Amino acid sequence: MEIQPLDLGTRRGVASIHARANSMQGGNFRRGRRLSSQTPTDVRPVGAIGKWWLRGLGLDPQQEAEVLASVRNVTRGMSGGLIGGFGGGFGTNALVMGIVSATQPGSGPGPALAAIFGTLAVGGIAAGIAAPRAMLRRWVSSPLTESELDDLASHAEDALEKGFFQLVRDAIRIDNAPEKVATEVRSAIATLGQAIESLPATTSSDALLDGESLRADAAEVRARGLADADAVVSESLLRRADALERQADAIGHSAQSLRRAAALRDELGAQVEALRLGLGAYYAGGSLSSQSDGDGSLTRLASSARAVAMEAGALARANTELDSPLQTVARSS
Repeated sequence: MEIQPLDLGTRRGVASIHARANSMQGGNFRRGRRLSSQTPTDVRPVGAIGKWWLRGLGLDPQQEAEVLASVRNVTRGMSGGLIGGFGGGFGTNALVMGIVSATQPGSGPGPALAAIFGTLAVGGIAAGIAAPRAMLRRWVSSPLTESELDDLASHAEDALEKGFFQLVRDAIRIDNAPEKVATEVRSAIATLGQAIESLPATTSSDALLDGESLRADAAEVRARGLADADAVVSESLLRRADALERQADAIGHSAQSLRRAAALRDELGAQVEALRLGLGAYYAGGSLSSQSDGDGSLTRLASSARAVAMEAGALARANTELDSPLQTVARSS
């Protein structure tokens, strides 16, 4: 079954495409190359040539911008080498031969050579524009390999991501799946990948301070401030009490959202494992080429996983402020 890089989610997909570009191996990676899981920082609006390069690949505008940013150094080098080397070199020769022919009429094969060099220069310029398009389509569209997934899995942050990569590995090992089953499983994997990427990472218990404890501390500090006769010390203690109360308020505000995020991650983990086990059970009887998912169990399983992932992704996008209270706490403490 073929799974493409961006089916894993934008961040992971861009990391794969970046590594493909740097290795110049297309879909055939050198084993052991490490992938960067960071989002490209030099993301710019996509121009006309960039849009032509990526036309027909089904990328949304944000994906187009991030993909081009991740491979910009490679495409620049490719275009610059072809346009500057072939276009510029042959163009210079064509210009020289043209000048010679114009100043010394009838002097040998000058006009013919000028025409040949001019044609080669135009060809070099055209290649400099077209070659990145061909390579980009290969980097974006080539199916993922097991070695690529191994590299990506090495960056997995928790059990959910590790389970997701194991699911993808199981899927790409299956050949000749019925088209309906393959389409549903690919769609479920893509939706799960985007949902996992959109959910906030799990927060350690150490990072979540006890709101009630903070309120108790704030009350104690405030009482000390009110009782202190030194005005400077009193005001300092009162300001500290206010800061502690703001931290407690932030934690209280985020607690429900954090619980929801944790529950969604657990649910997505269960869906990933169910789909992975479903693939294994479906394949256990032999080659998928001889099966048709007659009772529709795997198709229903994939459809259920996709529906849950869509709901989780929508909720995560609607709660993008999940991390901000914790960041406020970190800055204040």
